[in-house]
Amino acid sequence: MKRYILTFIITLLFAATCFAQSKIKDNLGMQYLKNAFDTELDREGYELLSGRKCAGLMFKNNDPLDRFKSNSISASTNTIDYFWVDCDANIDVIATLINSKNAEKFHYRVIKNDEIISGGWLSVNKFRKTKTGLEYAYLGNFNFKNSELRIQIEQKDNYYNKEEFVINNTPIKKPLYINAFLLREDVDGKKSEFIEIYKQGYNNKPDIKEYDQVKRDARGKLIGFNYSNRIQVIKAEVYSLTDTYNYFLYLIHEDGKKLDTVKIQTERNEPLYIIDKKYIRESGKYTALVVPEFIDGKRFFEKSTAFSFEVFPPANSKRVLSLSTGELILILMVLTGIGLIIWLLFRRNKLKLAVEKQNKEKVLLELKAIHSQLNPHFIFNALSSIQNLVNQNNLSKANEYLTTFSTLTRQVLSNKEELISVEEELKMLNSYLKMEQLRFGFQYEIKADPTLDVINIEIPTMLLQPFVENAIKHGIASKGAEGMVAISIGKEAEDVILTVKDNGAGFDEKQINGTSMGIKLCKDRIELLNKLHADAPVFLNISSNVNGTLVKVTLKDWA
Repeated sequence: MKRYILTFIITLLFAATCFAQSKIKDNLGMQYLKNAFDTELDREGYELLSGRKCAGLMFKNNDPLDRFKSNSISASTNTIDYFWVDCDANIDVIATLINSKNAEKFHYRVIKNDEIISGGWLSVNKFRKTKTGLEYAYLGNFNFKNSELRIQIEQKDNYYNKEEFVINNTPIKKPLYINAFLLREDVDGKKSEFIEIYKQGYNNKPDIKEYDQVKRDARGKLIGFNYSNRIQVIKAEVYSLTDTYNYFLYLIHEDGKKLDTVKIQTERNEPLYIIDKKYIRESGKYTALVVPEFIDGKRFFEKSTAFSFEVFPPANSKRVLSLSTGELILILMVLTGIGLIIWLLFRRNKLKLAVEKQNKEKVLLELKAIHSQLNPHFIFNALSSIQNLVNQNNLSKANEYLTTFSTLTRQVLSNKEELISVEEELKMLNSYLKMEQLRFGFQYEIKADPTLDVINIEIPTMLLQPFVENAIKHGIASKGAEGMVAISIGKEAEDVILTVKDNGAGFDEKQINGTSMGIKLCKDRIELLNKLHADAPVFLNISSNVNGTLVKVTLKDWA
C-alpha cells in the first residue's frame, strides 16, 4: 500500500460531435452534464480542479496535499492544462463524457517524462458508473511520483477534437540560465551597447569589455553604472525546461531609507523581462529576484535566483537628472499652467479684496450716517426736556440741566470715532442719566466688572444711550423716585455683556419700533456692525413684561 492513497480523476469534455449517443449538441448541454458529474463525484468524496475546456483533476476531499493550477497553453487544435501537485500517489484516470455507447470513436495514450508508457494509442474498453448510474470511461491507474504525467485523448476520425492534461510532481527548480544586460546608446547615438550585468548557466564567462561610466571588480563582475539619458532598458533572458510554472522578476530598490519593489512580467509568454529605465532613475542599490510562480499567485522564493547592481548618479553631477525633450516640454507646460493658475487666483483675490474694501467703506459711511442721526436726535430730546423745565418755571433745575447738557454735548461732539472706550461710554451714560434724573426724579446705578479692562476695551459709541432713553421715556417716567434704571457692563469668557434694566410697566417691542427712532437707528447700526465685523458679531435681545424691561447686548470676542 502506498504512503498516501489518492484518487485523481481527469474530467475531459469534448464538442457535441463526440457524443452521438448522448445527443449533447451545444456547450450549454456539455456544461449541464459536467455539472451533473461534479455533483455526483462530490457526493462520493471528490473535488474538481477545472481546466480551460471542460476538463478537470479530481481528488479525494480528505486527502492532504498542495495542488496548483499552474499554466494553460492553447493552440488552434488543442488546449493543454498544467497542474503541479505536491504529493506521493497513484492516480485513476477517467473520461466522464466517454461511455460504452461512444467509446469506439476515441483512443488515448499516457506519456510519463516524455516516454509513452501506455504502449501507444489504446482503445477505450473499461467503464464505471456513479451511484446514480452516470457512466464514464476508466483509462487506468498510473504513478507520477517525481514525474510529469501527460494524458492525451482524441477522436479517431477528427484530429482537431482532442484534449491534453499534464500533472507534474517534479521538484520546483531554478531557471536553467539567466542572462541580464544593460541596453544603452553609444556616445554617438548611432547604435546600442549591450553591457552584461549578470550571467548564470551556459557560457557564463563574464564579458569584461570596458565601457565608460561602468564599474567592475577585479574578476570582471559588474558593480554598477552611472545613470544617463543614454540608458534604454535592462533586459533579462530567463530559460527553463518546464511549462508547468512561470518565472517572474521582482526588482527591489534600496535607497538607504526605504525599499521599493516592482514586479516585472513577460510579454506574450516569452522568456524575456524588460526593466524600463523609469524603474532605475534613482541612484542606489538594486536587487533582481527571478522567482518561480504559479498562475494562482503561489511563489517559491526559496527557489529564486538573485543578481544585484548599483546605479550611481550621473557623472559630474550630484543629482540624477535625465530628461527627454518631451519630458522637458511637459514640465514647461505644467509650470506654465501652474503659473497661470496662480496669476488667476491672485487676480481674483485682488478683485475680491477691492470689493470687500468698497463694501467696508460703504458700511463705514452708513455707520457714520446713523451716528450723525443719533447726535441731533439726542440733542433734540435734551432741548425738549429743558423747554419742559422752563415751562414748569423750575429755573434752578433748568440751569443745572443746561450745565450737565453742555458737558455731555461736548463729550458727544468730540467723539467722532465709531468706537470708544468703555470708560468714556460710562461717563457719557452717567452724565445723561444725571441730566434726566433732574427732570423725572428716578434712581439709577451703573456697575462695571472690576476684571474688565475699561480703559483699553472699545465698544461702539453711544450703543446703550437709545435703550437708556427708552427705559426712561416708556418705563419709569411716571414712577418718580420709585423708578430704577440699572446699567451693567461685564465679561463672559471673551465676550462683553451690556445690559439695561428698568422696573417700568414694560412695552410692546413692535409698537416701540414704530415710534422710537433711537431704537430703530440702533438696530440698523448693529446690523451694519455685523457686516463690518463678521468674525466678532453683536447680538441684541430685548425682553419686556409688566415688571420691567431687560435689554442685553452681547459683543462676541470683544473682550
